[in-house]
Parts: sequence; C-alpha cells; structure tokens
Amino acid sequence: MSARSSMQSWFPGAWNRLRYAWWELRRIARPYATIEGIRVPLDRSMPLDFRNALYHGNYERAEMTALQATLEPEDVVMEIGTGLGFLAAFAATVVGSDHVVTYEANPSLTPLIKRTFRLNGVAPRGVNAILADRPGHTDFFVEPLFYNSSTTFSEGAQKITVRTLPLTDEMSRIKPTFVIMDVEGSESDLLPMMNLSSVNKVLIEFHPHVIGEERVAELVRLFNSHGLTNVPRFSSGVQSFFARTSGFLPQEQQV
Repeated sequence: MSARSSMQSWFPGAWNRLRYAWWELRRIARPYATIEGIRVPLDRSMPLDFRNALYHGNYERAEMTALQATLEPEDVVMEIGTGLGFLAAFAATVVGSDHVVTYEANPSLTPLIKRTFRLNGVAPRGVNAILADRPGHTDFFVEPLFYNSSTTFSEGAQKITVRTLPLTDEMSRIKPTFVIMDVEGSESDLLPMMNLSSVNKVLIEFHPHVIGEERVAELVRLFNSHGLTNVPRFSSGVQSFFARTSGFLPQEQQV
C-alpha cells in the first residue's frame, strides 16, 4: 500500500482537510484553470472533485475536442445550456462574441459565466432563460451539482421559477449555423420544435437515462430527416456531432 493510500485509509478526515488546504493554496495562487487555452474560474462553491477535474483539464473534454475540429470562423453559434461558459468562451474566440448567443436556466451560474468571459476577453450574449414553446415562466430544479439541474422534479433540489422564451422566435432571430445543446433531457421536447433550416452542425449531449434509448433513436432520425448526419469521429459516448456539410462526413456518406 502506498503512503497516500495508507493516509487515506487511516486518516480520512485529515486527508480530506489536506486536499482542501492544497486546493485553496492553488486557488489563491491562480484562481482559474486553463483548459485548451480557455480560462475557467475556480470557485469555493464547487465540489472539491469537480474543482480538481477543472484544474486537471477534464471538464467537457470531448465537447471541446469536437468543437475545435468543426467550428469555423463564419459560423453563428447558439448554445443551449451554458454551464460555466467554457464552450461559449472558446466559440467566441473563433467566430467573435457578436456571433455567439448562449442560454442558461440556472441564475446562480451567471456570476461564474461572466467571470469566464472576462478571463478570456470575450463577451458573448448570455441569456438567463429556458427555451420553450411560448413565453412565460416555469419551474426549474437546482441541484447541488449544477450540471444535474433541470426542469425535471428531483428530491432535494431547490425549486425556482425561471422565465421562458419561445425557441422558434430565438432561432428565427439568430439564424444559427451551429447549435450546441446540453439540457439534461429537455432535448426530447426542444428538438422537435427547432427550425433547423439554417443549421449545418449540431453538437449535442443526449441523456438516455432521462429520456430513454428509444427516444434518443427517434431524435437521431429527426436529425437525419433534416439532412444532418452523425459524424462518429467527432462523437463520443452520449455526446454526438451531426453535420450536413460534406467535408465533415466520411467519404461513403458524402453525396
């Protein structure tokens, strides 16, 4: 047994305090993590394991890899589910802040999103709202781990009220060519409402544990019906990339 394993086994409380103290020293020395050139703020409100994942560059790695390979300077980006603003900040460095609009339902993330943008010298348009079929307000359930928060009721989550904006109106106004979506199962309701006529690329995280494998298959067929084909080399696990641009497709899928 290593000295580290021995310490964890015999002094779990001391080990956790040591980990926390070490992380605090790192946070004070450098209050942000740098992942693929994008700075993401480290905050005491984040769970320790999540902070360490950020520090070691393990946050949204698959999504960033796909985005780096497929985002082009002429794209107009619409992101649904901002999170910490990591992908939106990167997108703004490629296409310019004026061509990135990002939506986040959880208002408690707004300060962190703004910090992410400031750290990277970008200013995408961030909107605190839920996209839906009509304007109004709806319930949103905030989880201790922010990335688990959703419109689905959950024991122990904090219920808040968030304004809704019509998805069709927002898409008509923005005319995105690239859509990024991670909405904890709400893709099941949102995708059938989307006008995909201007969209050439979609980077989406499916949530089969929420909506079921059969529903995911239906949504994949929906993309296909709009001329958007899954590109395996830019997809990983539940994160999938779809494109209608032949340059991203294998030779046998090009028309």
